[in-house]
Amino acid sequence: LRQDKAAAEPSSPAPSVRPSIAVLPFDNLGGAGASDFGADGLVEDLITGLSRFRTFAVVSRNSTFVYKGRAVDARQAASELGVRYLLEGGVRRQDKRVRVTAKLLDAAAGSHLWAERFDGNADDIFDFQDKITESVVGLIEPKIRLAEIERAAARMRGVLRVSAERCARTCTPPCREERRPTRRITLPAARSVPPPTARPSPR
Repeated sequence: LRQDKAAAEPSSPAPSVRPSIAVLPFDNLGGAGASDFGADGLVEDLITGLSRFRTFAVVSRNSTFVYKGRAVDARQAASELGVRYLLEGGVRRQDKRVRVTAKLLDAAAGSHLWAERFDGNADDIFDFQDKITESVVGLIEPKIRLAEIERAAARMRGVLRVSAERCARTCTPPCREERRPTRRITLPAARSVPPPTARPSPR
């Protein structure tokens, strides 16, 4: 009965194994209110652009903008958002010049995967944002894909190393092949057969 009941119940969907990324609000690095010019719009464009990829999941704007104006540790933010990768940056403006910096972090490993700086003009802020979004989105996807491949390879190397160490300690088949004594096969000696004698032909 238990087997029939278990078979009748629908199985729950498998959890997603896709990596996830969050785009944090870009910081005001200039110290003036004008330095926030276009920063929020740029972050929204980045979230939209990254959401087009199926390689990873992207956290929504409503979840990430709670960190706006807050100094937060990258690992803490990644843990609270449930992601491995973070995209953060900053915006500075001087007169009509705008400088945007962006960094891709592997929060779990505490390492930088990519960083870039973009300079533009505030008069063409929308074109500038489009160029940044296109560049950043196009660079981040292969970076995350490569990082995931390297993580999988490192995990497999660790599994193989542990298996080899366990094999060396236990020294049991099939890890190590036992040497078996070689069996010698002796063939019987060939018997000599006399050649046939010639018979005289009848006359």
